[in-house]
Amino acid sequence: MSNNLDYQSKMLEAIKKKNIWTKFYLTDGRLLEGEIVNFDNFVIVIRHGEKNKMIYKHAIATVAPDEDVKAGVGIVDDE
Repeated sequence: MSNNLDYQSKMLEAIKKKNIWTKFYLTDGRLLEGEIVNFDNFVIVIRHGEKNKMIYKHAIATVAPDEDVKAGVGIVDDE
């Protein structure tokens, strides 16, 4: 990923990097939960247990990480 990430990509990358458990509320009302494995412009791949699921971004209404994510100021390494 480049340094000029859009806000969406910055937030998803921060969630992915810290392995934060996240809830994905879909437009049809269903809820999926897991850790982000990877993402691109169209999909997010999440892991729940030993299973991976691919979610199309257009089907997601809300992304709700279980921890606070400071993606607005960029991704900062804690190390």
